[in-house]
Amino acid sequence: MRNEGERRAPLVVGTHPYFLVRGNWSLSPNVGKRCITREKIPTGETEDFVILNGEYDDCFFLPGELTLSSSYSTLRIERENMDFLQLFTGVPGALAIEPMSGAPDAYHNGLGLKVLNPGEEVRFWFKVTVLRLTD
Repeated sequence: MRNEGERRAPLVVGTHPYFLVRGNWSLSPNVGKRCITREKIPTGETEDFVILNGEYDDCFFLPGELTLSSSYSTLRIERENMDFLQLFTGVPGALAIEPMSGAPDAYHNGLGLKVLNPGEEVRFWFKVTVLRLTD
């Protein structure tokens, strides 16, 4: 992205992919920072957290490559400038792992907020590779 304007531009980007999971699932690495929320809105504070198979609708700061494994598949998720992610388990048999450049409401809490100066560019991407898939 490039700021073509004449003023600074605040920016947070995110995506919302869902992945099929069967049975218990695991995410590796599974140690990160969970965004502390008030009424589901991050406050700007984080806490150490271990992500285990369970129910989530939470934002995490978890930079680097990730591996999602279940009896259905193993996936590798790579990201650039998208060190936050939202985990959401609201759909049975699926897990949303949503790469984001910042936390929800980053405009107010500052978690991951990027401000582009006029003419400044930044690149965001994520890639999912299927390492194993069962029938």
